[in-house]
Amino acid sequence: MKKYIVSILSLLLFNSCEEVIELELPEGEPRLVIEAVINKSISAQAEYENYVRLSLTAPFYENNNPAVSDASIQLTGSNGFVVNYFETGEPGVYLPEFSFAPADEEQYTLNIIYNNETYQAVTTLVKGTHLTGIEQGDSSLFGEEETEIIISFTDNGDREDYYLFDLGYGLYFTSKDEFFNGQDFSFSYFYEDLDPGDNVNVNLINVTKDFYTYMSILISQSGINGGNPFAAIPGTVKGNFNNLNTPSRIAYGYFRISEVDRASLIVE
Repeated sequence: MKKYIVSILSLLLFNSCEEVIELELPEGEPRLVIEAVINKSISAQAEYENYVRLSLTAPFYENNNPAVSDASIQLTGSNGFVVNYFETGEPGVYLPEFSFAPADEEQYTLNIIYNNETYQAVTTLVKGTHLTGIEQGDSSLFGEEETEIIISFTDNGDREDYYLFDLGYGLYFTSKDEFFNGQDFSFSYFYEDLDPGDNVNVNLINVTKDFYTYMSILISQSGINGGNPFAAIPGTVKGNFNNLNTPSRIAYGYFRISEVDRASLIVE
């Protein structure tokens, strides 16, 4: 008890002498940050999401990245397909001028013109994997406040698969089928601070090897419980966009097209 009181007094003394010092850090040139996503449902042909979100890097002490509202965006397919994107009511978010579903084995090129420079990325649709189950378990890792969610799927043994799990609440997890190729596989994820009645949404997203590496680095830098890794760039991690005018002035972010399977449950 005496040790506890001494610790409290020491903490109060330390806090009373504490002074917040804001360092003047050098500010680099703002860079374009791109989140370009086409998710095609593996279960329903018409269900997909398609958007491009643009922002700029911000100084260290800023909490928000400025939205980019004056860009020109066009997507072209190898078969002559062309669609333009336009900003919606949400600043920095661009949607296609008409709805479409990405085709198998077609190469898509996304061009973003901003500040008189063209940023370009090329990709193809990555085929998906079916979720076979999502259920609530009763195990815990560190305490009773955790909620176990068990996720199951069947890996395709005819190919090398790389996965991004969007677990909701800004939580992401990457995996590859190195040790379970072609097998039924289940794993547990432990959520904190969930209450009965809360909804858990899980997206199983198949991605390229390069995007798997990219996201693994971002998650490692930001922390898997640190929120949405797309919200800010924690380090210099180059995606698949190239600056066609000034190669040294890179953009951060990625363009991907993936098949996705979704499942959800209500916490008991």
